[in-house]
Amino acid sequence: MSTTNGGPKNRLAGVAAILCIVAAASYWCLPNKVSVKTSEVNLPVARAEALNMAMANLIQSRGRVEAEEVWNQAKGHQERYELLSPFLAFSPSEFVDYMPNGYSIELWATLETLRKARLWRELSSDAEEEIVY
Repeated sequence: MSTTNGGPKNRLAGVAAILCIVAAASYWCLPNKVSVKTSEVNLPVARAEALNMAMANLIQSRGRVEAEEVWNQAKGHQERYELLSPFLAFSPSEFVDYMPNGYSIELWATLETLRKARLWRELSSDAEEEIVY
């Protein structure tokens, strides 16, 4: 009675099967860098959109004329943010704490032309990337 192990062809098929299994497991288990990058930007964009909605709510609740007056009287981002904070859920008291680290947002000096707030990511001390949303 003789037993055979199938020869070189069966060994090659076994190695190929193991490589396929390892490749599939690696593909499913390792995070996709594109998805992680996209998720990283989602929070700052959501925060910027919340500020845009808060500006619209300020205009709706006070009327355009009064909202523009109080907005123009506010000096700097912190005072403008304090006008918007009642319309933001769970907002921190300081404007600088509202955005995640590495991201900044600019509230415009006037509400006459209602525009989206400017959002950017700081790449280095002298470089930034504007995020269009």
